[in-house]
Amino acid sequence: MNKFGYQNNIQKYKWFQSTKSKNRSFYRHRTPMMIIIFGAPSIGKSLLANYLAERLNISNVLHTDIVEMVMRSINPEQFTYDENQDFITKFKKNCRLIRRGISTDISKFLSEGKAVIIEGSAAMPEYYLEAIDQQDPEDDQQQFQLIASFTQNDIKLKKPQRKDLILFNHQKKLNTQFKIIFPQPDLDVENQQQIQKQLNLCKDLDKIDQSHSMILGFLPILSRNDHLHNIKNNTSKKIPKDQIEEKLNQFQSIQNELLKQRSKCILLPIN
Repeated sequence: MNKFGYQNNIQKYKWFQSTKSKNRSFYRHRTPMMIIIFGAPSIGKSLLANYLAERLNISNVLHTDIVEMVMRSINPEQFTYDENQDFITKFKKNCRLIRRGISTDISKFLSEGKAVIIEGSAAMPEYYLEAIDQQDPEDDQQQFQLIASFTQNDIKLKKPQRKDLILFNHQKKLNTQFKIIFPQPDLDVENQQQIQKQLNLCKDLDKIDQSHSMILGFLPILSRNDHLHNIKNNTSKKIPKDQIEEKLNQFQSIQNELLKQRSKCILLPIN
């Protein structure tokens, strides 16, 4: 196999065989694993999701952008919003719609004990994650000040600072077990049929035992300058030059909104 260029396959096989039996039992026992990667557009979520999928041997990767595209093609009217509403309000409503669209897939992965990675901009932690038997982990004010300075370009995180921040969040979240939730219906904007359908989805999800599931949320964040660099160099979604500043402000406002729910996620500051 070495002769014909299968070195990578050999390494992966050796790594898998050398893994301890208790780690391999994760797959044998069909333990559900759900990794959700939140984040604003043009941060690198898809790249991170595909990298994790390859390293963890997870074949199921769910992209909310693709789900939204399919939902819009089937019923575009459901994505019609009031023009007087601000950008973040529209963003939240969009996230709720996408969450409803993938509810069946999520329940299926959990009930069948499968592993999946969910990534996309149209996702908010409050519509997916909730701490089991305790409140969400509390924030450390010093760490939050570090995050705020980083996102506003006030500082560049050095390697020790970045490592400490990631480890702090990692330990804090791993000490708290999360479960997947379905958001309660919005009684002000949804009709009775939609409300009943969502309540049924909540009941179906509650029937699934998630006590042995492995559920993690990640939130990659970028400084304003790095975010601008990514937007300008995004080849898949080319943005006209005269719209770059507007898009940057929108994307940064999404990141700031997601940071309000940072207690549910492991933060990943990217330099």
